[in-house]
Amino acid sequence: MIKRDKIFYAACGVFLVGVILAVMEYEFALLFIVGAYLLRPSLHVFDLAGKQVDERQVQIYSRSGNIAFIAVMITAVGLALLRVANGETADEFYTLIGIGIAARAVVGLLMIGELRRTGVVIVVAVGVVITLFALASAGFSTPGLLIGFLGLLFASLGFVARRFPRAIAAVLTVIALAIVFSFKLYQFRPVGSAMTFAVLVILLAAVSLFLSSRPEDSEAGAELSKSVRAIVLAAIGLFLIVLFTSIEIGSESEDNKQTVDQVSKEYTEIEGIAAVGPFDYYRDGKLQSCTLARLDTLSGQPLPAGTVVHLTRDGALDWCFLQQDTEIQGHLCRGESHGFMTGFHPNGQLKTAWLARDEVIQGIPCAKFRFMSSLFGGGDATRFYDNGQLSFCTLSEDATIEGQKFEKGDPVRFDENGTLIVKE
Repeated sequence: MIKRDKIFYAACGVFLVGVILAVMEYEFALLFIVGAYLLRPSLHVFDLAGKQVDERQVQIYSRSGNIAFIAVMITAVGLALLRVANGETADEFYTLIGIGIAARAVVGLLMIGELRRTGVVIVVAVGVVITLFALASAGFSTPGLLIGFLGLLFASLGFVARRFPRAIAAVLTVIALAIVFSFKLYQFRPVGSAMTFAVLVILLAAVSLFLSSRPEDSEAGAELSKSVRAIVLAAIGLFLIVLFTSIEIGSESEDNKQTVDQVSKEYTEIEGIAAVGPFDYYRDGKLQSCTLARLDTLSGQPLPAGTVVHLTRDGALDWCFLQQDTEIQGHLCRGESHGFMTGFHPNGQLKTAWLARDEVIQGIPCAKFRFMSSLFGGGDATRFYDNGQLSFCTLSEDATIEGQKFEKGDPVRFDENGTLIVKE
């Protein structure tokens, strides 16, 4: 039975705001919709719900949360494997899985209230992950061994923190600030969620160690009072909201957009490409991905500066992230940081496009990407065969194709000769 109280009506208001923003095609509307659903359990976690949450609801939140976490992790693994099977990158799913597992473990330790143990475990875990990631990515090469050694050195700070928690807390704070300034996170440019989460976890470890008991107290550390626990968790949530909101604003700022005429003064020439980091390489040393420093042509396709490109082992353009709406082979493709992946066939033909406007393609009215459509089916990317023939799209208006009537929003698929093969 739905409990109609102040929290219920507040959640309804948040949900309504999300729906209005979604109708206006603001993509962050999903945050409000999800926030409405999570409002009551979140207030309970922060000890702000008061008498609005009873014991039965607490048990329901706990069990449903565990089931939801398992479902999300299994889904993420499945989608990652599907991406890999299709020859596409699955980095965002790996990041999601890592953040989910790490967040659950960290919050679990925090809720127990053993601050020093929480800080120690976080530091050791981060160091071990850095070492394993370095060896898995670079093998036993010099860079791999060097980064692996730094990871072990970081992990050793955890053992020192058992005796000198506040000194290590200061060291961790300096490390977190160094990451922020090294990667210029203060400019609120679009950054990887993994890097953001790493900074957050390190700062959380620093706070845990700083607030922990003195060396002469029990090794388990002092227990957090409910009020302190609520303040710490609320600070984490506020930090994430401010950070990702600022990143969203920064990604839309004209100052952060690179035009086709803009040229980076500092770049590296790699395999004939003027590029800026970060760089990724295959194990044989060939370039895998980078960011274009200036207007360049890859696989016969002109791409503007700032475009993040991913290459095949043969050096052909595989896919890219456009930083602004860009016309690709006659189609205006949507560009927005890492939000829309534009794919290409080995012969250079456009494979996957997220249209920035409705277009008539080979006589078929194809719809641009729409947030609401993607939530309720349709609104998918427009796809092409390697001969340039339209493969799949969502209709932007009612249409009759080969004698069959279709409505606006219907997905349609064609074979390599342009013949309708299915109505989905």
